[in-house]
Amino acid sequence: MRSLERPYLFLTGHQYAIRRVRFSPYDSTIIASASYDMTICIWNTNMAAAPAFKHEHHSEFAIGVDFSIFGEKTIASCGWDGKVAVWEYDSPAP
Repeated sequence: MRSLERPYLFLTGHQYAIRRVRFSPYDSTIIASASYDMTICIWNTNMAAAPAFKHEHHSEFAIGVDFSIFGEKTIASCGWDGKVAVWEYDSPAP
């Protein structure tokens, strides 16, 4: 079991504070993050040097992100721009 006394992984790639983080319910190595830099990053913890995918479809702060229970790669994000976007994280954002 891993010790929770200190972080065992740091993911860097956002320019501003991160608002939300979610783990994929399908793949324990996939994490999604939403940031005040208006981006959604998808991380593969096995290749943590940079985000695996970075989506820039919000025009204001990205404040939420979550995985769908109906599709392994389907995620939704929302932002202060009033948009809710739903897409497959490994394809271009809407």
